[in-house]
Amino acid sequence: MLFVIPEKKIVKLKSVLTGLIHEFPNLSVRDVARVSGFVISLTVALGPVARLFTRQMYFFIQLRKSWDDVLVAPEGVLRELKFWLTHVEAFNGYPINRPLSSSAVLTCDASQSMVQLWSLT
Repeated sequence: MLFVIPEKKIVKLKSVLTGLIHEFPNLSVRDVARVSGFVISLTVALGPVARLFTRQMYFFIQLRKSWDDVLVAPEGVLRELKFWLTHVEAFNGYPINRPLSSSAVLTCDASQSMVQLWSLT
């Protein structure tokens, strides 16, 4: 019951990431947009970490005047590219149905003593 990235797509992603890392710091905005879009398209198999570790790429993309610009990328972009190169397999496989778990504790201060009214775990 997992969404999983096919091996062929992982190989393709790693190939593109390796190319961009070798070109750093002068990166094509179009190439960075392609990689970040590819990672976001895999969100269903990677989970919410995909959005967290593409933010610096999207900040870089917003600097463009044209899609054909080649700009000096900040270190944050390099960190995200390296993160995905080394960790894509670790995050591959996101559950279709996440187990529901909730907990809540309600406390109240009455007469200088803490009283726990109820707890769900």
